[in-house]
Amino acid sequence: YINSIQSIKKDIKQSKTTVDDFANEVTDFLKSKGLKVELGKRLAGVDLDLFVQNKGQLYAIDLVGFPGVFQSTLPIEKYNTLNRMNIKIVVLSFSLWSSELEKSQTTLLQKIGKT
Repeated sequence: YINSIQSIKKDIKQSKTTVDDFANEVTDFLKSKGLKVELGKRLAGVDLDLFVQNKGQLYAIDLVGFPGVFQSTLPIEKYNTLNRMNIKIVVLSFSLWSSELEKSQTTLLQKIGKT
């Protein structure tokens, strides 16, 4: 039982570290382009993976596809709430980011108006 609990804790810790690495990698990339980025913020009851501001427009970047904290997409109700607040939502897939990094980065910059 104790070994099982320790194994679960180890898996959770590794998962959070890897997810944080993905989120941090995206954050570092956006910051290198001169953008203001906040990681893991809550706005109007919505937990945002990344929050980016560019040319006065606010963007929520929804990191999806990697097991852990940022795996799932936002529920449709949350998308609607953010849209009413004039916050644009960009979904960023971990699998695409890891397999086609340059394409993902270019597309992300286009979606947030930083080209």
